[in-house]
Amino acid sequence: RLFIMGGSDASGESLDSVEVYDLARPGAWSLLAPMQHECAYACAAVGHNSMIYVFGGMLGSGQPDPSVERFDPCSQTWTLLPPGVVVPPEFGRSAVATRDGKILLVGLWTGNPSNRVDRFDPTTETLTAWYALGEAKSTTQTVLLKDGRIMAIGGVTFGPSAVATVELHPAPCRADYNNDGFKSIADFGAFQTGYVLPCP
Repeated sequence: RLFIMGGSDASGESLDSVEVYDLARPGAWSLLAPMQHECAYACAAVGHNSMIYVFGGMLGSGQPDPSVERFDPCSQTWTLLPPGVVVPPEFGRSAVATRDGKILLVGLWTGNPSNRVDRFDPTTETLTAWYALGEAKSTTQTVLLKDGRIMAIGGVTFGPSAVATVELHPAPCRADYNNDGFKSIADFGAFQTGYVLPCP
């Protein structure tokens, strides 16, 4: 199934709506229970517990949202995590689930780009700081590679201006994992903030 959560309408107002598209029954979108509050520019990922987590974004008031919401696809209910579970109250992040069951929140916009990376543990529902990117940027595209490594591609840095940099982190679940953080690899050809599709 495909889920669309929050976002903004044609007038720029943040939304709390949730829709799902069932690939087994193509042809129509269905409305689900709305989120606890309106939210645009958030990031989301599926935990190893099959729950969907939505992190941060922008509230309907236009203010940054520091909260985390959890969606249970079975009961179709939303839960706002306790106030102690917060993300930096800004946006421009990307989220990716890793092989060790954690979720990484990569990059950040705080009026300027940030190299901050946080790691969320769905088991304990706690958030901790992780190895930072080598370059400060937001709206980077982050993907999990087949071998478990994590790649952060492109984004927006100071200016703001788009960048063509690519950073790679070793797989946290691999035996040769050496905790040395993100490392820059070859840049790609165009400066852009497009979308990344990993293929088999």
